[in-house]
Amino acid sequence: MVATTTVAFLWASWGSCHSIVPPQRWRRGVVDVDKNHDYGSILTATEWESLTSTQDDMPGSANKIGVGVAITSFLGTAFLPCPPDTSLTGASRRFGSYKKFLVYDNLQDICTAIRKYIVDLHIFEGLGVGRASATALVATMSFALRDFFGICSSLAFSAVVSRNLARHVKQWKFFSALMLDLGLAMKVTANLKRQWFLPLLCGGSICEAMYGVTTSPCTSIINLHWANTVLGSEDGIAEIISKRRAQRTLNELVGGRTDGLGD
Repeated sequence: MVATTTVAFLWASWGSCHSIVPPQRWRRGVVDVDKNHDYGSILTATEWESLTSTQDDMPGSANKIGVGVAITSFLGTAFLPCPPDTSLTGASRRFGSYKKFLVYDNLQDICTAIRKYIVDLHIFEGLGVGRASATALVATMSFALRDFFGICSSLAFSAVVSRNLARHVKQWKFFSALMLDLGLAMKVTANLKRQWFLPLLCGGSICEAMYGVTTSPCTSIINLHWANTVLGSEDGIAEIISKRRAQRTLNELVGGRTDGLGD
């Protein structure tokens, strides 16, 4: 299970980085998209009109069609930003790249959430949950030492790389995915040898701290990039982030908690 989700996570990480289109200047006046297309929903505006106009002619099936259209439109409105300006060149292609990025990024979140539950199981076993010799004081001290190394490494790593995170965002995003993989792997294997449990637990916390330092700035830059690319203005950053949080909420229903995965 861990190996399968790890492979899927790496594949989704590569796909999400690869699907980020390079920034280009918007040009007005040249339209290469369908003006009747509602990019926030699955159906086009023309299809919507053709379906709704036939409701009077087909009373039995019109209600079913209306419900299907309402559901698809609701899903598009709840999880995707508003349609881009069709007067911007390449709006259709860029919005397609954005949806491709969302597929990979959400798959990455689901894989991480599932693995975190497996990691918690191994950590509790390593702490001795279920054994008579285990004490709450030992578990508390282990968690305190783990958090201490994580906080210190986060501060140190942030001081070193914070000025360079705006460069090569794709590479830093993939680096953060590798650090998360390494941190979770160390925590899973920590239970295999009891004498290495605490060093591996602290090492995994250090790797996850490096992941946290890199993933949040990269995610902010990528959200700003999609606001400019999809909506044509930095003013769309709030909508991009809010729809991303809605997707995270849906991911919690599928794979579990997604806290600590960046915004």
